[in-house]
Amino acid sequence: MLESLIIFTFLSFVEPIDPTGKTLYPSGIKECDDLHYDLPPHASKNPNLVLSTPIYDAENKLIPPGIYEAELSEATRQILLLQSKEIKAKLPIMQSISANHKYQIPTIKAKTLSSKHVLIIYKYENTEMQSTLSTP
Repeated sequence: MLESLIIFTFLSFVEPIDPTGKTLYPSGIKECDDLHYDLPPHASKNPNLVLSTPIYDAENKLIPPGIYEAELSEATRQILLLQSKEIKAKLPIMQSISANHKYQIPTIKAKTLSSKHVLIIYKYENTEMQSTLSTP
């Protein structure tokens, strides 16, 4: 017993690491430290619309400024504006234009026509849909 204490004390002075193999500060990457995920989170294929001014939708309901997810409803021929997967507005499609090329990524933009009107342009596959809405 006394011999092992003397050897342990002597080894700790000669070599400063712990002779038992356990260290106070373990090194290396543990499995729980890895921040990489196998799959990315599910991304929506619907484009986002940023409204800087309030507008009225087809039901004469005021849509406040904000960021909305746009989804095309081909059955009702409307552009749906969503927030947290909840329908906030329904925009009627006033004009549909066929394009010669296919849009790879659907896009939506809002352009101010005058002080009272806003043009919404939604591009999807090989069509461009337009909707005109009024501002308060």
